[in-house]
Amino acid sequence: MPNFLTELLEKDSVLSPVLCYSKKKTFEIIAMAASKKVGLDAVHLLKLLNERESLGSTYIANGFVFPHAVIPDEYTETAVLLLLDHPISYNDVENAYADIFLVFFLHMDTAISRSKELKIICKDFSDSIKIKQLRFIKNISTQVYNSVIRHFDAVFDELEKEEKEQSENALE
Repeated sequence: MPNFLTELLEKDSVLSPVLCYSKKKTFEIIAMAASKKVGLDAVHLLKLLNERESLGSTYIANGFVFPHAVIPDEYTETAVLLLLDHPISYNDVENAYADIFLVFFLHMDTAISRSKELKIICKDFSDSIKIKQLRFIKNISTQVYNSVIRHFDAVFDELEKEEKEQSENALE
């Protein structure tokens, strides 16, 4: 199984560390970075992110948030990983602070067909140890990129092995 994150996240889409003091400004930075890849203007992407966020907070845990948006099929899917220099207030209701943003801009079909991988990525990024490792290396964006890609290559390789073993056991 190819690493879903590797397919969408490029080295120049890892922004780290970013100095920012608000959720609004963070979303603007993400939309600007993604607009170059997606082919939609940043204002439109920002609107899509805010519309999704209005449905419910995308805060996951331990300072990790998972904003995402569905884009029209004629545009290019992408991911952006942004690590802030300092946490910002993300959700007043939950008193949540965030400093690590993994953002996907996907077609509806991809969001549905790859939901299992998205859940795995979300679960792994909510792990406090993984988040601490990213915070430790946040000053070198290429190191962040390599660490994330290596980690999820291993995660998805293991998942592929498990699925293969299960199907072989089912045949016996």
